Amino acid sequence: MEIESFGVRDEQFLATPVWDYGGILVGNEFVGVGRRGKFLVVDLRLYSLKLVFHFGMTGGLSYNKTGEPEEKHVRVVFRFVNGYELRVIDQRRFGKLYLVEDMVQVKTIRNMGGEPLEMDEKNFLEICDKHPRRAAKSFLMDQSIIAGIGNIYSDEILFQAGARPYRKIGELTDAEKRRLFQKMREVLEKMVRAEANFDGFKDFLLLYRERGAKCPRCGGALETLKIANRTSYYCLRCQG
Repeated sequence: MEIESFGVRDEQFLATPVWDYGGILVGNEFVGVGRRGKFLVVDLRLYSLKLVFHFGMTGGLSYNKTGEPEEKHVRVVFRFVNGYELRVIDQRRFGKLYLVEDMVQVKTIRNMGGEPLEMDEKNFLEICDKHPRRAAKSFLMDQSIIAGIGNIYSDEILFQAGARPYRKIGELTDAEKRRLFQKMREVLEKMVRAEANFDGFKDFLLLYRERGAKCPRCGGALETLKIANRTSYYCLRCQG
């Protein structure tokens, strides 16, 4: 659908000067969409350019009829000729919008590790061998090692694998590393199928990540710990 106008509510959300966007986007169209790690990549019909969206920790998209009241924290708006508009919302202002010829022009993408669902067990074990001193939590979250795993899903993977977040990768047995790989794939595949709708995941930790919560399996109190500047939730009984 052709873009009729491009509205900017917060210039800091744009990675390049604001005037570069308007002249290129108006009259252009979205013709393809992909993903790399936590980035959404959109192909434009004209000029062989791409829009790369990074939503930070709290960002997202909404698609609304033009004229409907805007949500809070809207940063940019794509208005289409069909009378609808795509709004980019970013509450904590950690996101960014890039306009590039190739997504590798974005430094974080250029330095990014492999996609977790494209790895096989052999690749994963080789990566583990390169980072024996990393805590399991920071290993999973480091985008230069494995792309796209954030705070919540890293906790879930470790919970399902039965590994504590502070255990060093080099301290895990080969069987534990293989289990970590299997659970990484299982958790991410389930989340993709569920489209982040967590209803029905009663044995998943992600539904209980709050102070004073109980483990969904054993009922014991969940522990918290700061690793890589992020709060980890885990169960001492269920994670060895």
